[in-house]
Amino acid sequence: LSSARQIPHALQQEPAMIRHSRFTIAGPMTFMLVLAPAPVPAAGSDSAKGTLTVEKEKGTASVELAHAYLVSGPDTFDPKRVTRRVVFTKTDEREAIEACNDVSCATLSSSDGMTVELGDDSAANWWAHVHPMQYSGMSQEGDLKLSADTAEHVAGRFKIGTSGVKTSVEFDAPLVKAFPK
Repeated sequence: LSSARQIPHALQQEPAMIRHSRFTIAGPMTFMLVLAPAPVPAAGSDSAKGTLTVEKEKGTASVELAHAYLVSGPDTFDPKRVTRRVVFTKTDEREAIEACNDVSCATLSSSDGMTVELGDDSAANWWAHVHPMQYSGMSQEGDLKLSADTAEHVAGRFKIGTSGVKTSVEFDAPLVKAFPK
């Protein structure tokens, strides 16, 4: 105890100065954090937000769409033509898509969801699956609205309400895999 009393007066003041400097920094930092905008997902964040609902024999079945992935590869009917498809899923399927050897594998996900084939016009072919039901069709002009449309990234909204299937989904889909011709 006697040695603690012999600490020079300047050293005894240091902890108070540190506390003071913490408050001096913490106040403005807290203020800046409160005013900072919420983080925005980066472009190409494989996000989707919407619901896919299909009719069953009795009632309906729905799935929340949370992920969107862009894949490109040979067209199913004309292998010389390259198509782009957006794959919507409930669960994260990125690793499964990256492991695929062909575009069919990547678009026939084991997860419930939907695939939309991007065409040259505003209508799109689509396939929907919510266990145990599967549907396919072609959207109407205006059902697909893209806010970003490049070989590496698509984003926008897809909305249909047709016999047996209803969805409205906003998405941001990065290119996950380009399959060779």
